[in-house]
Amino acid sequence: MSIASEEQIAILNNEAARVAYLVDGDEGGDSIRGKILRAGISEEKITSYTSSETEEFVLEDFIDPELYCVAANNQLTKWNEKPNLISPDMLPVNNRPKWLEDFCKEQGFSVPSKPDIAYEILDNSIGKTIITKKYSKFLKSIYTKIESIINSKIDEV
Repeated sequence: MSIASEEQIAILNNEAARVAYLVDGDEGGDSIRGKILRAGISEEKITSYTSSETEEFVLEDFIDPELYCVAANNQLTKWNEKPNLISPDMLPVNNRPKWLEDFCKEQGFSVPSKPDIAYEILDNSIGKTIITKKYSKFLKSIYTKIESIINSKIDEV
């Protein structure tokens, strides 16, 4: 959604019978939420990963820390000469991509793109659980919110 125009968002909403929008709980997610609203989408169709006013999660925060580090380190090694690698104990609870960006800038490394990290995670997750169990209840609550949004759309039809 971050690269979609407001027009494209409106088209997506009209093309699908039932749509829910899930955005990150950080400033970037707030920006995307604004774009969705400007496209004419109802606030009731949007939810986020925010668990409270102080916890702003992004999708990458729910990935198994070891798997996230393997993906990030593969990308760091691919695009940088002799990079310092990261380990799970270095990762913050919230907004891992922002932390990785800051880490790379401090080290003078190229910053891996979010899609490249995502592809690395997929490539390295065959037969593995991607999501850390720590957040399974929280993610189930998000699923319930999305299900509620989608079901409320059915009632409108």
